[in-house]
Amino acid sequence: MEILNLIKILKSLSITHNIHIAMIIRSSRSNVEIANIIKALKSLGITQGTHIALILQSSRSNVEIASIIKTLNILGITEGYHIALILHSSRSNVEIKSLIKTLKILGITEGYHIAIILHSSRSEAEIERIIKALKSLGITQGTHIALILQSSRSEAEIERIIKALKSLGITEGTHIALILQSSRKKVEIERLIKTLKSIGITESTHIALILRSSSSEVEIKKLIGLKRVIVQEKGDGYSEYFIRDMLITFAFMDDPLPLLREIMNLDFTKIRSEIEQMPINTTRQQFEQKYGNMAVWILKFFGRNFGSLRAIIRGYAKELLLLDIMPDYEQVIASSDSVERSIDAILLKDSLARAIGQLSDAEQKAIQLYLDGYSEKEISHAYPDISLPRVFAKLREIITEDLELLESIEPLYDPTTEIKGALRTFL
Repeated sequence: MEILNLIKILKSLSITHNIHIAMIIRSSRSNVEIANIIKALKSLGITQGTHIALILQSSRSNVEIASIIKTLNILGITEGYHIALILHSSRSNVEIKSLIKTLKILGITEGYHIAIILHSSRSEAEIERIIKALKSLGITQGTHIALILQSSRSEAEIERIIKALKSLGITEGTHIALILQSSRKKVEIERLIKTLKSIGITESTHIALILRSSSSEVEIKKLIGLKRVIVQEKGDGYSEYFIRDMLITFAFMDDPLPLLREIMNLDFTKIRSEIEQMPINTTRQQFEQKYGNMAVWILKFFGRNFGSLRAIIRGYAKELLLLDIMPDYEQVIASSDSVERSIDAILLKDSLARAIGQLSDAEQKAIQLYLDGYSEKEISHAYPDISLPRVFAKLREIITEDLELLESIEPLYDPTTEIKGALRTFL
């Protein structure tokens, strides 16, 4: 009865999403306290359900919450999501104020980065030491520093792994941060990088994402056997690029064999002939009616090089882009009966436009060509100084810091992932 009353109170206060209601119900607060805090938060400009739910999950009193929010606003932390993450931590008002000042002195000034660091359990002295150590190792961007500090690794371990990664050709901060976010030991990381490179997975982005995944070393090493099967059965029929795409996808799957068999049963010679005979105005819907969930893999196999089918490729543009940016989301992207609607739900049009808008002018034009159905070769010819894989990595970083997308998909980094996982069970 009390829960039903609370739900009615929450809905009257415009908290209507199930996930937010569930998070609040799981807190230990009384109905009266919850109503009072929500009203106080709204008066302080905190209005989004996600932010309110996160704050209510903390054990802070109404007075303490109001006091910390005022302190954060004075220090330039005004974004609701950043405030919510900080309030969700166990740090005191005094500690928060001192640590923010230290971070700003060390060049960490963006609210999102500060919020992630404050959400960690590290002491101010340890944070200061690690930031200085990271900068001496060439890790200088706030995003990368924040993600590394969020991990549970010791200062010495962080330094050892970064040096090992650099010796193996993993040098970009984005990739190093992703790998350090995993729980893998230095020896395992080194072994897996060598394994992945031996089967043609050499792009640092792909390596980092696979190492960041929950797949065990044994599971990842099974990719060697899968590649052997592909090569034995298909020989030179599959390009190295296509095999690599398959293996990257398989790395994030619990049971890749059914998909592997489905792909290998495709007669690409016959399909090529069929595609060449299709009219120029063939639509994506007609293409999918004929080839079903294998349509994307057919486009991957032929490398988007059927100029006459550019209209179809444009129809797949968003999911192809998302798959290139976030290959670890293959199962999420491909699991819906209506892939196109699923992608619209995952990669909101406005969020994508906003993310692309943060790229350089030339990078934006290259991405637009990609979305228009041009091949990587054609884009490279038009913009020889632009590397699409690097642009994809840059977009990934922008997207994972976009609040709308954080609320739409499970992000690569989200301090509340465990809470959300528990809530899905609860619901």
